[in-house]
Amino acid sequence: MLIFLQYDGKLLDLQNLLLTNVLINIAKSPARICNHFISLIEVIIVNNTDNNEMFTVNQDLGYSDHLAQLLYIKFKNLLNCPITKFKRHFMDKNVEEFQYLLQKENWIEVSVSNEPNTSFNIFTDTFSYYFTTTFPLKITCVKDSIVNKWITKGTTISRNKL
Repeated sequence: MLIFLQYDGKLLDLQNLLLTNVLINIAKSPARICNHFISLIEVIIVNNTDNNEMFTVNQDLGYSDHLAQLLYIKFKNLLNCPITKFKRHFMDKNVEEFQYLLQKENWIEVSVSNEPNTSFNIFTDTFSYYFTTTFPLKITCVKDSIVNKWITKGTTISRNKL
């Protein structure tokens, strides 16, 4: 029996879904091989990007009927780019403004509706609007660059021997 290795409609649906969302499965070899059974049900789905070199390797750890899948990613230009993340700032001033806006809202549309889902949607839309207004996402610089000080020449040689 072959799972994910035989070409059928479900696999075609999965491939179309991945393609639509600019994703790829990079696990190409089966992770379970028995006498009468080969399966590739363990997938690794990543963004389809040409910026990184990615590949998987199966490793027999000896204590399972499944092989471990190792994902290797080689990043390009990682050392030169700053690391940023989106963050919300919850300062006292912002919290007070948020509370003020919620108190100022009359909420009549929520209570007038006879449909619970409509009331809920109106409430969450209003709440989300005030939340994103008073606590906007801001780009925060985490580090200027990544320097892996713990990777030594010996570590690199040992990794390459694997």
